[in-house]
Amino acid sequence: MKWLGGALVLLVAITAGAAPAEKENIDWPGDLKLFEAQAPSAHVDLFHALKRGELHSMIGALIASAPHAPDRQMLAGLMRITSAIGDSHSGIHSIPPGLRFANVPIGVYLFAGAPGVVAASPAQQDLLGGTIISINGHSAAEVVQRMKQLTEGTNDMSRSAFVVTRLVRPELLFYEGLAGGPDEYDVVVEKDGRAIVRKLHTLGRKADGSPDTGGLSVTALASRGSDWVSAAPASLPLWLQDRGKPFWFEEISGRSTLYIQDRGVQDEEGGQSFAAFFREAFDAIGKNRIVVLDLRLNGGGDNTLFEPLRERFKTLPAFQTRGRFFAIIGRLTQSAAQNLTTFLERNTKAIFVGEPTGESPNHFGDPELLQLPSSGISINLSRKRWNDSFPGDQRPWTAPTLPAPLTLRDFRAGRDPALEAIWKASGSASPRRRHSRLERSAR
Repeated sequence: MKWLGGALVLLVAITAGAAPAEKENIDWPGDLKLFEAQAPSAHVDLFHALKRGELHSMIGALIASAPHAPDRQMLAGLMRITSAIGDSHSGIHSIPPGLRFANVPIGVYLFAGAPGVVAASPAQQDLLGGTIISINGHSAAEVVQRMKQLTEGTNDMSRSAFVVTRLVRPELLFYEGLAGGPDEYDVVVEKDGRAIVRKLHTLGRKADGSPDTGGLSVTALASRGSDWVSAAPASLPLWLQDRGKPFWFEEISGRSTLYIQDRGVQDEEGGQSFAAFFREAFDAIGKNRIVVLDLRLNGGGDNTLFEPLRERFKTLPAFQTRGRFFAIIGRLTQSAAQNLTTFLERNTKAIFVGEPTGESPNHFGDPELLQLPSSGISINLSRKRWNDSFPGDQRPWTAPTLPAPLTLRDFRAGRDPALEAIWKASGSASPRRRHSRLERSAR
């Protein structure tokens, strides 16, 4: 499955200026009618979750609002429609700079459904490590659920992964009646037993009209290269280290463990191939008693790159012995990474640890673009149904055998509950690390 950046691209890309956009003579009725006419044939099964009549009603209502609604309010309505498709690979792919939504200078991550502040601009760093209690008088729980209706996803885990980019955009909340204006909102953050009340304003725009997104990211850390500060400690846990590498491994001494981090089913740009990396990792297993494959940040890639490795997973003793092989999964385990997860479930003795995946074992993928000519918006629509699991498998996700959700307290302390669950299940105590030659800098 070729992953085109999918939800990661479309969700981070939805950014804009600090006030409702002026009407730009966009022919919204024409674009919406084109979408309604072409989407059913462009998608392999558009109405698997959304009924045809529901789509018609939603588009009709949005067209009726076109004469008086600002352009970005129309975009928000389109987001609601594409989110209703119920498919992580189908949704808004790209948006012209002037239509994108602005964000406030904090980054959030959902911990047990509650948004925690995990990154912030230097001016807002006193909010780091706190939990958002309310936004403009609305409970955080209400805002999260309302914004999930404007977030594409296959299941609640994928929506939980990407709704964080909605929560920090006041204009989206404004059009939902959850903010008093399009360029600011008031938050109440609970941190270390005290409440912090803060008015947050959106960031500015660049010369090309696109917004300054700061360090906004869908992971628990600020985007690389920004000046934003993190709530994580300076010494990061393994799963958050070496973000510049798509994959790496190291041995953890004292517990006879080989830890493999794989963030994408893809070759390293200008470096090692996916297959070559895993062949090297297989050779490193040696006498290690435990093998950990961490897929929790793996958003997918190209399924064909995994083909040469299938037989080794099927035959190596480490993967065929119960209690030796652990795979860490989570909300960002999607697309080709879900295909890999399903293969491991069916062909190895993997014990899954962490949280449910952001994709279903049988799912839609391989999207192609539908261009809306007047607005310039492009929309991904899935062209293939991947049935890698058994026929009739209707599970919304792959669930972990050993649930180990991350808490905000864990994150602030630099703890990894997934690895801790593995140590406990395998009879291991706190590990000591032996750095491999492949490990890179933490940041």
